Amino acid sequence: ATPGTYHVVATSNSDPTKTATATVTVVALPTITSFTALPTTINRGATSTLTAAFPAGITGSINNGIGAVSSGSGVSTPALTATTIYTLTVTNAAGATLPGTLTVTVNPVAVSVSPTPVTLSVSTNQTFTATVTGAVDTSVAWSVLEGASGGSVTAGGVYTASATPGTYHVVATSNSDPTKTATATVTVVALPTITS
Repeated sequence: ATPGTYHVVATSNSDPTKTATATVTVVALPTITSFTALPTTINRGATSTLTAAFPAGITGSINNGIGAVSSGSGVSTPALTATTIYTLTVTNAAGATLPGTLTVTVNPVAVSVSPTPVTLSVSTNQTFTATVTGAVDTSVAWSVLEGASGGSVTAGGVYTASATPGTYHVVATSNSDPTKTATATVTVVALPTITS
């Protein structure tokens, strides 16, 4: 039960002067002192630093593409797009292993757009602003849900209203997570006229 070097001896019963000895090195079971992530919660596209601590004479490895690690030395994760569980496996000289896990949480991406709703005269302009949270990349792609018939919008969020009155929708789509969008509703009305 105590680590050290020991010797197993085989002695001949026929001739007790004849022996053979096997040398045995007994090592402690592997242990994990600590396994941490800093930070534990990140925005989409960010990285976290993983640090493992374990006793001397033990080797460590982290899954998900990290590989072998040294005790006390931080290693960076790749840029993460989803919450990821990392497993640290420590191994002693006898091949015994012990796993430890931690989770790096990735914030959900959210998009908002303002102003909304908006009422515009035909063929006039309105600048929209998009706000992206939960991502390192806060840029968006702009589009009009109704396509060319609904007007046009520039990369800067400047919308030119359709020449046809109606209800249209300006859409901001996160470049970091294209499944996340926000929509501004635009009511386009005819210019005023005087009949007589």
